[in-house]
Order: sequence, then C-alpha cells, then structure tokens
Amino acid sequence: MRFLRGFLAWLKTNVVVVTSLTLCLISAAALYYIHVKGQEFRDTLAKRAATYSSITKPQKTPVELPPESPDKPPRPWTLTVNKRAIDEITRVFGRMNEEFISIRKFAVTMNAQNHLPPFMEGLFPEPSRTPFKAFEARIRYRRALMEMFEPYSPTAVYPQLHAKPALSPERIKEGLDREESDYLASMIIPKKVGELTIEEGEELQKKKANRLLKMLTEHAKLAHIYSATAINQGGFPFDVGGWTEPRPTRPSDLDLWEGQMTLWIVGDIARAIAQTNHVEDPNVHVLNAPIKRLIMARVVPGYIGGVPKQDPPNTPIKAQFGPSVPFGRVSNSLYDIRHVNLSMIVDWHRLPEFFDNLSQANFMCVLKMDIKDVDEYEQIKEGYFYGKGDAVQVDMLVETIWLRQWTTKLMPDEVKKSRGVPVVAAPVKAAPTPDAPAQPTDDPAATPAAPAGPNISDG
Repeated sequence: MRFLRGFLAWLKTNVVVVTSLTLCLISAAALYYIHVKGQEFRDTLAKRAATYSSITKPQKTPVELPPESPDKPPRPWTLTVNKRAIDEITRVFGRMNEEFISIRKFAVTMNAQNHLPPFMEGLFPEPSRTPFKAFEARIRYRRALMEMFEPYSPTAVYPQLHAKPALSPERIKEGLDREESDYLASMIIPKKVGELTIEEGEELQKKKANRLLKMLTEHAKLAHIYSATAINQGGFPFDVGGWTEPRPTRPSDLDLWEGQMTLWIVGDIARAIAQTNHVEDPNVHVLNAPIKRLIMARVVPGYIGGVPKQDPPNTPIKAQFGPSVPFGRVSNSLYDIRHVNLSMIVDWHRLPEFFDNLSQANFMCVLKMDIKDVDEYEQIKEGYFYGKGDAVQVDMLVETIWLRQWTTKLMPDEVKKSRGVPVVAAPVKAAPTPDAPAQPTDDPAATPAAPAGPNISDG
C-alpha cells in the first residue's frame, strides 16, 4: 500500500511526464496500426496498377516500323493493337515485299541480260541430247572470242572492241628503210649511209623519227584499242581453254559450261571497255580513248568459296573473309562468285570512267588494283603509241556475281552436282505406241528444235 500511495503521489507531482509517456505509447500503437494497414493498402494499389497496365499496354505499344523507302529512316510509332494498326503494318510490309520482288526481278534481269541465249542455242542444259553440237561448240566458242575484237556493229551479238595489234616490227622496218632510201636518192651526189656527214646523218635520223611517229599515229587512229586479236597470235588476252582444241573425244559438260561462263565473264569485261572507249564513235581512237591496250582478261579457275552447302530457306548469308575474299562474298545457294585477272594500259586520269562502266555492265567490282608507270619510249619500240595522255598499266582483280535463279536453268546435271545444286529427276516417259509420234533421240543425225531461253522472271 505504501508503494501504491508513493506511486500515486509521484504521478500527481509529475503530471507533464506522465502525459508525455502516455502520448508516446498511444503514438507508437497508432503508427504500428497505420504501418500494417498502409502495407495492405500499398499491396492493393500495386495489384490494381498491374491490372491497369496489362489493360492499357496494348494501347501504348511502342514499335518501330521499317521505312517505306530504302533511303528513309525507320518510323517509331506508339499504337493500339487493333485492326487499324494491323492493317497499317500489313500495308507497310506488303509494300516492302512488292519492292523486294521488284528489286529481285530487276537484279535477275540485269544479271541475265546480254547472256541469253547461250553462245550456242540448244546446247544447254542437256548437251548429251545433241552430241554433235558439243563438237561444234569448240569452233563457235573460238569464233565468239575473236568476234569481240571486230569493229563496232549495232547488230553484233557480242560487244566489240574494234581492236588491232601493235604496228609490227616488219612494217616499221619497211617504212624506215623506205625513208632512208628516199633520203639517199634525193641527194645531188648519191651516197651510202656510211658516207654521210654528221649533219647528213642527223638529218636522216630526224626524218626516220618523224616517219616512225607518223606511221604509229596513222596506225593508232585505225582502232579504238590495242590488243592481239587472233587466238593463234601471241599475247591473245582471253583464256581459250584446252577443251577447244580439235580432239576426237567430245568435250565434257563441265568443260562446255566453263566455256560458257568464261564467255559471259570476258564478254562483260569487253562490254565495259567498249562503253568506256565509245566504240560506236568513229572519231574515237587509241590516241584519245581512255583505255589504250588490253593486255589480259583471264578468268580465275574455280568458284570462290568452293561448293556451297545447302542451308535451310531464309538462312542469312554470312560473310567469309580471307586473303582472296576481301569483301567476304563467296558462292552460296543464291549466287556464284567468279574472279577475273584484268591487265590494261589506260590514261590514268580517265580510269574512273571504266569503273563506272564496269559496275553498269553487270554486278562487277574491283577487289584490288596495282598501278605501274609505263615507259612509253620502250612501248614505241614495240609498236605501241598511246598519244599525249599519261599512260599507266593497271592490274586488277575483278569480282563477278552470277545469280542462280537463272543460271541453274541452263546448268547440265553434271554441273549442278559439282555446284551442290539439287538435281530433279526427269519424269519417266511412257513407251510410244505405234500411233504416237517418235520422241527425240540422241542420234546426231536428228536435229531437235532448239529450246527457248529460260524465263528469267520465274521463281
């Protein structure tokens, strides 16, 4: 009782302290209650926010639509996933698909132009059906190569360079000997060369130099470019191929196809040169043409990248860089890559004109190039005269691309197998009845109608 009376007395004398302690206890209890209820409230709000976000997310979906034109940037768009949005996306992708189809058709058409029909119509894709044509192909192939050096004709099948070889040493000697004999005959007192004075000897050398320059100039004006023009002539710039030599055995399908590829490739090179030198213009000649001399245009044996593997459809094409493939392009299921070693003497100021025409002739680009100065006095001794321009020798490695969408339609089965192209077995034909017309045979005496060129717009 004494403790209780003491405690009550303390409470009466310490009212402020007691009141403060009471308020602290009440506040702590209230804060605890608010914390518990507040957490429940926050949990409820978070659930409601998640539900609201899932409802409103389709109305605020950020997307990036591809550009409608290749030269425009992507188009960011916040949209509601509804029929209008789906229709807009369908329209954009539909237009892109139309552009893709148009670009693919343009690319195939450009790649196939000037290459159809093949150099011998009816030879591909089944040379075995007409074996006599395989023998004739040797002659046709050689003739086609030499036709590229003839003067320009608007109706020619192949591009024409209007080329001539250098002025021959025999003609140079003949002209200089004639100049010497005319000079000696014009003297009042006939002399021999060994009897001429120093002044007379210098005069004779000057006349010979002028005569040589005149002969070289006249010869240079007769053509648009210098080049050996006959297969049996030394320095012929194109690789003829051993399969074209007269032999009793029939050329293989692989040889025939390689000959066709070579003819297509060097034909494109010749076309670019002809366009650069304006062979259709009779006022252009070696002295004022950009390209002075074609030394070599040889197709590198083999396909770059070897035999491509057949990847599943829509598999991205990966670049494969290496010493011989600086841009990473190799043969694949869409196209084949071939390289060409090209060597020419050109007016180096006008070299960009050739680069432009090279890309326009077909899908060709220069991978690497070496430039060497030309000793024009030494060239004159060999019968070449290039005029006043600064001539240089350029050695280039040129890349060419061949789209399989049209080339595989001409490939013989043997070639398809070597390139990893699936070979579709021909349907088995029913045996002919007595009333049925006879089917074509492999008899060389029978001449089946030449098939039309492939439809390059297919597929």
